Amino acid sequence: MNLKTLLLLAPALAVMAGCSQTPTTLGTPVSVQTLAEDEFLLSITRNEPPMKFENRRLRAQAEQLCPTGYSYVLRQAHRNGELAVHHAQCSAGGDCSHQLKWHIRCGHVPREPFRFFGRT
Repeated sequence: MNLKTLLLLAPALAVMAGCSQTPTTLGTPVSVQTLAEDEFLLSITRNEPPMKFENRRLRAQAEQLCPTGYSYVLRQAHRNGELAVHHAQCSAGGDCSHQLKWHIRCGHVPREPFRFFGRT
């Protein structure tokens, strides 16, 4: 490998190193509860304010359980107390933990096409 190639690869490697998962979600296992033959309740504990109901680990587990596709019955963030609203609450020493839960039903559901900017 020559010097020019190394200089071109260095910024890409630095960006890839910065895109790693945060330590709060790195080792959190996904809990799977079977509700019926083709229905599952997936949950994961998160330690940040619930800004969205999407999660890569839950998606990967859902795709593993339902290889032909699945639909959402319910997606919710659950906590016994009040949910955090801003990241500033977490950094100020507040407890931001909550459980993200997906109730899914397996079926022949085609995957939604990838959109760079989300649904428009």
